[in-house]
Amino acid sequence: MALGGIYDQVGGGFSRYSVDVLWKIPHFEKMLYDNGQLLSVYAQAYAQTKTPEYKRVLDQTLGWLEREMQSEEGGLFAAQDADSEGVEGKYYVWTKEEIESALGENASWFWQFYNPANKGYWEDQQWVLLRNETWEEFCKTNPSVTPSKIQDQLDTLLHIRKKRIAPVTDTKCLTAWNALTITGLVEAFKATEDHAYLKLALQIAKWLRKYQTTNDFQLFHTRQNQRSFITGFLDDYATTIQAFLSLYQITGDEADLNFAQELCNYALTHFYDEKSGMFFFTSDDHDLIARKMEINDNVIPSTNSIMANNLLTLSLLVDNLDYEAKAKQMLQNVIEGMEQYGSGYSNWALLLHRFQQEVRLLTIPKSAEWNVFRKQSSPFLLVRYSDDQEATVCAAGLCSIPMAHIKEVEDYLENI
Repeated sequence: MALGGIYDQVGGGFSRYSVDVLWKIPHFEKMLYDNGQLLSVYAQAYAQTKTPEYKRVLDQTLGWLEREMQSEEGGLFAAQDADSEGVEGKYYVWTKEEIESALGENASWFWQFYNPANKGYWEDQQWVLLRNETWEEFCKTNPSVTPSKIQDQLDTLLHIRKKRIAPVTDTKCLTAWNALTITGLVEAFKATEDHAYLKLALQIAKWLRKYQTTNDFQLFHTRQNQRSFITGFLDDYATTIQAFLSLYQITGDEADLNFAQELCNYALTHFYDEKSGMFFFTSDDHDLIARKMEINDNVIPSTNSIMANNLLTLSLLVDNLDYEAKAKQMLQNVIEGMEQYGSGYSNWALLLHRFQQEVRLLTIPKSAEWNVFRKQSSPFLLVRYSDDQEATVCAAGLCSIPMAHIKEVEDYLENI
């Protein structure tokens, strides 16, 4: 995906989807929910492999979000259109003459890299930039080219592209999509330890609390033109709870944890169905003939699967066995369908795995030197902060002896 036309090689960020099996030509529309989730994917890939390509995608996507998608109030816009001047992709494609004029003597190798074997040709003598190899692979076989030299050419093209008529930006700020992006930014921060990701995540979190939340913890779905409107749906609650639980494990700020719990309790009051043990997509104050439940995971995990994972996480962080029981019942409700339709139950499968593996709770002191453990937080290791001077690791109701030194905890975690 990062090599293909679906990725904006010049400005960062992913288009909505590819229209061909080669990932060559995209539908050029960029959606926030895609990019928020892909931040998580590439962050986890980078954390595991330290492949420079993955970090480059993270950095370029962050650059796009900061440059083009921020509202004045701090939220992120929903999408950018595919068309400009009535032509799909016009903003993003290049003619050979444009590349040669812009890059001069560097155009030859650049064209070799970003249009290998004329692979990027689209129509009307226009090309989509794409690659067959990473920057590092290309530089290895072309010693006169360095990553910084590649970046210089992309900066030049970005400067030129800014002078074009840009696609229209959909300036709605959607609660759920912003929350998904917070989670992606937190994952990126954990993987890179670059505070730029955390800074943007905290900015969006502040926007959500200030503009999209009422005093009784009801969420709005949309904000545009300095007005919040449409009562929140379950996706708004599920993704925002998830985002603030992720934030808490990085910040150690009890306000983040408390906010997540208050939203969860609101969702249990207004969305939860005691009879089925599942959540409706709409709250009990919506005037609808029928209320649906979202069960299957799709391009975004289902709201019920996110809520079930949230409940398990919260049960450990705040010691609430009722949350755990509800999460277990939700999993029991769907487990028979998992083998027949795996892709529709992927986030449910994560929940099943969490129950099977027994999620560990690492409680650490709030002092800064213990922050070394926050990047280890995952669905299987939750980080909680306390005023104690010692750390413990608990699972399945059993806890380690208190440990006063970071090395003790590191050794303990490695052994288990």
